Amino acid sequence: MVGFGAEPAESAADEGVVTLGPAEAFAALLLLIIAADGQLTAEESSHLDVTLSRMHLFHGYPRDFLPQTFTKLCTLLNEVGTESLLTAAIAALPRDLYDTTYAIALDLAYVDGSIHPAEQALLERLQTSLALPAATVTLLQEATAIRHKG
Repeated sequence: MVGFGAEPAESAADEGVVTLGPAEAFAALLLLIIAADGQLTAEESSHLDVTLSRMHLFHGYPRDFLPQTFTKLCTLLNEVGTESLLTAAIAALPRDLYDTTYAIALDLAYVDGSIHPAEQALLERLQTSLALPAATVTLLQEATAIRHKG
């Protein structure tokens, strides 16, 4: 069992089974997006840290919750792989965070100036897995592209 602060996560690396709490699931999906292209830039990491530290979802956790969570999520990623972590995160993500997760994932994918094909594939998978309406996705894509111009 691997603990993540107030919401415990369980890992059975031998079986590839991971159980996450809602905040962990949200963080895991965002980590997977910024790691999808095989590079984790300082700009992506910094943007993720700032974004999450401003979210109400993470208020009330100890200051070291996010750094510890990402260290442990990286460990899980190495132990069970992308597919198991992705599946667990999607399963544990609360429905009311679906569009928020996609919006922030899209924003993070744009941070380095363009969306890498691996990031695009994962965004499409999120859209499908979270059953996001096409109109919502289009609006989020347009808004994100505008924010990242220039």
